Amino acid sequence: MNTVLRLRPTEKFHCVLFPRDDNIAIPDGWTKSSIDSGDWPFTIVMTTPLADPLIDRLLKRVNDPLVPLISLLPDDRDWFDASGPGCWEQALAITERLEKLPEQIRNSANPEDIILARLHSRGADMTASYNTTQQGMVSYAVLGGRLDAPAEAANKLVQRDYLSRSFFDRLHICPQCRGSALNVREECHACRSPQIEEEAIVHHFRCGYEGLEKTFKRSDGGLQCPQCNDMLRHIGLDYDKPGSAIECLSCNCINDTPAIGFVCMSCRAWHDAAQMPVRDWFSYKITPAGTRTVFAGGVGELAPPSRSDTFKLILQQALQHETAFQTPFQVLRGVFGGDAATRTHNLRLASRTEDLVMDVLRSALRPVDTVARHDNGVLILLPHMDRDGIEPVLTEIAQRMSEVVRTDPGLRFDILSRREAEQLLEEL
Repeated sequence: MNTVLRLRPTEKFHCVLFPRDDNIAIPDGWTKSSIDSGDWPFTIVMTTPLADPLIDRLLKRVNDPLVPLISLLPDDRDWFDASGPGCWEQALAITERLEKLPEQIRNSANPEDIILARLHSRGADMTASYNTTQQGMVSYAVLGGRLDAPAEAANKLVQRDYLSRSFFDRLHICPQCRGSALNVREECHACRSPQIEEEAIVHHFRCGYEGLEKTFKRSDGGLQCPQCNDMLRHIGLDYDKPGSAIECLSCNCINDTPAIGFVCMSCRAWHDAAQMPVRDWFSYKITPAGTRTVFAGGVGELAPPSRSDTFKLILQQALQHETAFQTPFQVLRGVFGGDAATRTHNLRLASRTEDLVMDVLRSALRPVDTVARHDNGVLILLPHMDRDGIEPVLTEIAQRMSEVVRTDPGLRFDILSRREAEQLLEEL
């Protein structure tokens, strides 16, 4: 007896037309449904272009980050898995992959699980691209705008080898609103006006006068030197132009080079170039380990221990050992103060200085000591040490700091009592 092998179930795929239009014909193998029907999986089919806020409202109502969204009309916005001709075929391929996912990852609200499920079901990489509609100016089309701060979740997956990553770009960030919609401009050093222009410098060989070209009177015979009134007719013989200067048309200040300033187009804040932090953006690909994790049901909670978590564990053990064995320990809490002008106007210098301080502390302390960043400062745990041993430690730190760190970070230490150490443990 002959048998027929069916490669997939005979039931049809469900689609939700939005806005609903009964005059639109759908391909064979699909049946019209509604968002509240309970059918899964289903595909949302956009029948006419809608504004971003309306699409966002629709997706929040659906509340399923894996549901495919296609547009019958060409539309290159990140919302859509496919648009225009061929969109039905793409939706079919995505739906078939979604059907094979374990229920655990299909229903997961964990951002890491959502990323892995979308990359697998879409058969695509998490490729970064410029997007002026986003605060950070970068988006990942494969995620369909369904996740906030996806890069943070993706980097957690990289740490577990579920994703690999490649560098995309480095963007400056507004310190006030954290956006990257920035106007980078040349400015006057004195008044910070962008109304500046470059002017050639003229050097008169005979009298040695050197000044802006506009200070020389120009006539048909050449340039007239403002110092000796000689006519300069031949460049290379009478004079040369060794360079140029930047003149501010607002305050008349003259400098060799312009200053660089940033103006945020979102919050309108102005910042000097030295104040601007940067952020690195990456593109991501799912690894074989990531694919295996998808079919294992997801990653669960990804929260690798931070340095503060490690410090908390060591502090907890120190308190227990002191109680059980009377083993002394000391905790130092350091707070960065530093020059207020430096911290306000040169964030990069302040950050580099604090990183250098951490290197100094690690070199000055014993191998058994623990140092960790915490809030605007550092925490140091000194096991097997009584109060009398702290002063030599602080002296050694101060000596190393004076030798290595050029910019005073204003690091000041407090010695915590046991009660304060217990309170710190609760804070951590």
